[in-house]
Amino acid sequence: MAEAVATYREGSERGAEYRAIGLVSSAHFVNHFQYLVLPPLFPLLKAQLGIGFVELGLVLTTASVVAVAAQLPVGYLVDRVGSRRMLVLGLLIAGLAFLGLGWAPSYPAMLLAMVFVGLANAVFHPADYAILSAKIAPARLGRAFSIHTFAGFLGNAVAPVTMIALAAGMGLNISTSPRAEARPLGFWDAARRLMHEMISYTFWRLKVH
Repeated sequence: MAEAVATYREGSERGAEYRAIGLVSSAHFVNHFQYLVLPPLFPLLKAQLGIGFVELGLVLTTASVVAVAAQLPVGYLVDRVGSRRMLVLGLLIAGLAFLGLGWAPSYPAMLLAMVFVGLANAVFHPADYAILSAKIAPARLGRAFSIHTFAGFLGNAVAPVTMIALAAGMGLNISTSPRAEARPLGFWDAARRLMHEMISYTFWRLKVH
């Protein structure tokens, strides 16, 4: 009887660990995907917006500088507010930034969006590792970290192909007229919907579990 109870308890603990790994890895996948949404489109954006690669490079620099500046304060907030709440907040902030960019694609909008993406990016590693450290047995923690890292790199690998495929299929037509910016354009509408679905799925799983 005692052996059966111990076996059931171990199976239940393993199930909780698998759920934690799946949830955190899903969020990490979305985070890395978001970070590489714009770079594959830089040659197209350069032509459409009439800006140079220096200006486009500044977009990535903005996100990185903000992420570095926010890293320590965000780590403190993860400890104070809770890793799960901060993880959900990070997903929402980055998602809303890209959704806003989908409605009004322009260079200033890109810079502003990447400020929020940088803030959100600062959340993921402190929150993810806090959750995994709390939920995973020490004997299996290294494996959990590797799966978490794999999911992030998978997001890096999938994002360029996905964004290029969307741009190739729908074009990247950006107009600077107020009428054109009043509604999402073909490519940006598809990208906005894709980002919305990815974040909604991850957010739903975090809430359910």
